[in-house]
Amino acid sequence: MLLMGVPLARSQLLELADLLEGERLGALLRRAHEQQVIAFALAPDEAERILSVLGDPPPGFEELRSVLLRETEPQRAAGRRTSIGRGVRRA
Repeated sequence: MLLMGVPLARSQLLELADLLEGERLGALLRRAHEQQVIAFALAPDEAERILSVLGDPPPGFEELRSVLLRETEPQRAAGRRTSIGRGVRRA
């Protein structure tokens, strides 16, 4: 699956969902896995939430963290919300 353009193995997607257990975003990622979604974009608050659980990213999540930081840094530096957008594409 592609999450914000970053390829993740299905096991990584489930690991990320586990890090967000009990949260709406965790459930969304788990549903994306179940429905075999091939590409998933994040809303600004979702990107920020994933960054908060990937502070010291587990192995395999370094690229995702880097992309999310790059996408959100200009807006965070200016004190504004990000405008990443949201989208899902299924197989």
